[in-house]
Amino acid sequence: MQTVDSLLIPSSLFPSITNIMSMASTTVFETTARAFGERSFGLSPDDERYRVLQVQAFILEHGLDTSIQVEFNTTCRGLRKGSSTIKDYSYYLQNICVFSGLIGDYQTSCLFDRELCPRNPLPAVPETIALYYRWKSGKKGEALVDKNNAPVKMVASGDVVQCTGDWKSPSPLAKARAAFLNIHILYDELRGEYEHSCPECCELNPTESNVSDRRGGQWRSCSRHANKPLLVPRGNAVHARVAADVYNRVKTELHSSHTVKGSLQLNPRQIRQLRECLLNSGSLYDQQTYTIILMGIKLFLRADELLSVKIEDFQMVYAVVHDKCVRSLAVKVQGKSDARPVLLKIWKDDENPEFCLIRLLFCYLKVTGIKEGYLFPPFASLKQSMKDNSHDGKYYTGIKYCSWLARMKAIIGSTFPNEDNHTPDGCIGTHTLRKTAYLFATWGVLRKWSSSTKTKPISDIMHAQILMSARHASVGHACSYVLDACTLHMLATEERDQELQSVSPWETIHLFQTNSAYQILVNSRANQMQSIAEQADWYFQNETPLPSGCPFIQYYQAACRVKPSTSLQGQLDDVLTRGGLPQVLEGELRKLIRSMVLDAGNKANLAAPLVQDSDPFLSPVQAGVKRSCPVRGLDNLDELRTLCSSLEKPNGCKKDLYAALLEIHRVFTTRQSSLGDGARRWARFRVRAFLIMKECIAECFNGNENEYFASLPSKLAVTKHHCTCVK
Repeated sequence: MQTVDSLLIPSSLFPSITNIMSMASTTVFETTARAFGERSFGLSPDDERYRVLQVQAFILEHGLDTSIQVEFNTTCRGLRKGSSTIKDYSYYLQNICVFSGLIGDYQTSCLFDRELCPRNPLPAVPETIALYYRWKSGKKGEALVDKNNAPVKMVASGDVVQCTGDWKSPSPLAKARAAFLNIHILYDELRGEYEHSCPECCELNPTESNVSDRRGGQWRSCSRHANKPLLVPRGNAVHARVAADVYNRVKTELHSSHTVKGSLQLNPRQIRQLRECLLNSGSLYDQQTYTIILMGIKLFLRADELLSVKIEDFQMVYAVVHDKCVRSLAVKVQGKSDARPVLLKIWKDDENPEFCLIRLLFCYLKVTGIKEGYLFPPFASLKQSMKDNSHDGKYYTGIKYCSWLARMKAIIGSTFPNEDNHTPDGCIGTHTLRKTAYLFATWGVLRKWSSSTKTKPISDIMHAQILMSARHASVGHACSYVLDACTLHMLATEERDQELQSVSPWETIHLFQTNSAYQILVNSRANQMQSIAEQADWYFQNETPLPSGCPFIQYYQAACRVKPSTSLQGQLDDVLTRGGLPQVLEGELRKLIRSMVLDAGNKANLAAPLVQDSDPFLSPVQAGVKRSCPVRGLDNLDELRTLCSSLEKPNGCKKDLYAALLEIHRVFTTRQSSLGDGARRWARFRVRAFLIMKECIAECFNGNENEYFASLPSKLAVTKHHCTCVK
């Protein structure tokens, strides 16, 4: 490790001992900004200038080439510049660059200084990397010692370096090692096993002041490095034994003292509570916060992906826009596991409008006036621009992760003060919203399954759709997100406030075949705007007409005011809501009504009249066609058997026969268990004939019933009927 005396630097450039002591107590070890729970570390301007001079002197001393610099824009895993991983790596590179300059190791500082690093740098000093591990992981205030238990001192002041205690878990240790590893593999000479320079080879070769003594213009080598003298260190210093041993030791210590806690997962009731607190406050800051939360949940976004979304990322050509209704949007996202940008859909949620991201985004854009750049700019700049009325809707800086993390902790801590897992010091991180998205998706799939039939297992396709929408690198990663979502759903269904835990049926959001989607959405072109900001203006002109200048809550209340449902379930919800019943009685009443409906369905008279436009059992090809002899008032198979016998005769009306078979199909599918063997056999043959006729009309005759019935023979053997069309 070089000392100050070995370099030709004037002593006048040295900062005074008083300044160094002041810097050590304020700039170096005190917190100036918090990020990821670690202290940002830097030097004063004078100390930084001195370090730069020392690094430049090191480059001149070793004759390194500074004409070309290698840019660190790709990791060994293929992650490119701009990704959150490279941003994290840059923090550790700057950190060790300053640390190595503090203790006088300018060889290591030269490599990790990405602005001064030459084309052919020397590898980092393994002992410095080991000291850095101890410096960050040691107990705060303890003296940093080397492998010989000698205290490490600052090169300028001579004071002992004290550990910072920043690392409480193995995660930052692994990130720092990965950052150092990726810098070394950028250069060919810094790959492979680390080797120190050979003392014998250095002794056999002349110094720079006596280069003319070389024999034949070649370097001499010792017997261990025949014809390949090892005059300078080479290889990856991260793999050196001293660095690897300290890394394993520190990793073991951090593992033993650290308890692994996953990111927090919120349930629908808690998201509704957050919505009530944030939107009712009247603060645009809180309204922006809820918009960010809901978008992260709906799209399975990591924190860095969420905060980097821009207006230009919304692909309006893939939006579904009807005459006076926006049904879906599409946004382009690229995360750390995505080789290329992925298109994600945002579906309109009419069942639970409080969870509808389309409504919320349109209200947010209408109030803020954002038209270009980041969708979520820092609130300070957003508020100032709106106050001055001088902004043009363009914002080119986004919210920083540390600011968003602090905001999330404060909001969740204030909303749930009595819950231990939601204190400001709780485990709220980059995957909190992503885990919540898994809970919503799993419950939405279970909602579909329970509303159809519980005897039918949940399709594996739906599970695969969730994994694809979440864009995981492996299925194993998804297991830590799903956790016990199914068990939690069962608990929610047994709770009294299950209405507050309700979610809409989940729909898949990923869209890979963009060309096919573009062709399908040809009918939505007329109402598609160029940008989502223009689509928001269109929304409040057509779907929810409101003038400009209204407050956020007025826009939002108008957008969430959906048309009353005409279904029986919707009417029941409206009645119970207006009745103001306690939640206990309301839940019991719903269960009782559900049991009565199921019991009535088993005993119901199946003679309900067929209504042409509203009969759920009516064949699609019958829509809009008036029956010549409608079948009404049939309550048993005896009447149907008599009718079919008359219609199966020669010159019988084939349309009436088809309608009778439709009624038989209806009776058979609902009362099969109550029929006798003979009646069941007779009905089964007719149902089979009906399905064949229905398929033939749709596929062979393109839905034209008249042509189909004209092609039938005068005597139709229903029990032996089959499609004879040539396909």
